[in-house]
Amino acid sequence: MRFFKRSLMPASAARVYAFHEQSDALARLIPPWERVTIVQGPASLAAGTRVRLVQWIGLIRITIEAEHVSCNPGHAFVDRMVRGPFHKWVHEHRFEEIHDTASWLVDDVEYVLPLEPLSLPMASLVHARVERMFAWRHDVTREAVAPATSPSAS
Repeated sequence: MRFFKRSLMPASAARVYAFHEQSDALARLIPPWERVTIVQGPASLAAGTRVRLVQWIGLIRITIEAEHVSCNPGHAFVDRMVRGPFHKWVHEHRFEEIHDTASWLVDDVEYVLPLEPLSLPMASLVHARVERMFAWRHDVTREAVAPATSPSAS
């Protein structure tokens, strides 16, 4: 399965990429309705970097481990799940320049549910959850990179 989301950002691709490099970016990108604890956050976006999370879905505790497999600073990075709920999860983050004050944030994810084809009846629910998560992430990113506005004079 594939999930693709592209959103216009009010900042250069370099600025949007730089947001993702911040030490608190991952924590800010986790939606508040998700019960997720960051056990090991990313030290960088470089290839070889590992991230470890614990997520609770109801009473079920799931350990998620991802590894950054490639990085093109300022333009893209790719991570893959090496442990977690999906049989496969490869996530490409792209930052596509339009001009110096606008860019596209692109999330392109290829995933396979566990126990396919038995899990396929759950596919639409999983896709909706992924869609909601990335909508949140794009909104947070847009807000973080938006130029500061000065208060209007009275």
